[in-house]
Amino acid sequence: MMPAEEENEELRQWRINSWKNRIAPEGYAFPGDPRNWEQVRYDTAELSELGKKLLGLNRW
Repeated sequence: MMPAEEENEELRQWRINSWKNRIAPEGYAFPGDPRNWEQVRYDTAELSELGKKLLGLNRW
């Protein structure tokens, strides 16, 4: 868990989009979500004030 890089707008928007649309991260350490369970079975997570800051919705 680490704060979003506020100066990196592209990364910040990617993180927000991933949360809002329930898109699992993909990459070396993340296998993704081939079954799309995040999108089909669950609602968008509700964030606390700290969660919003960590994601990048709110500034520190």
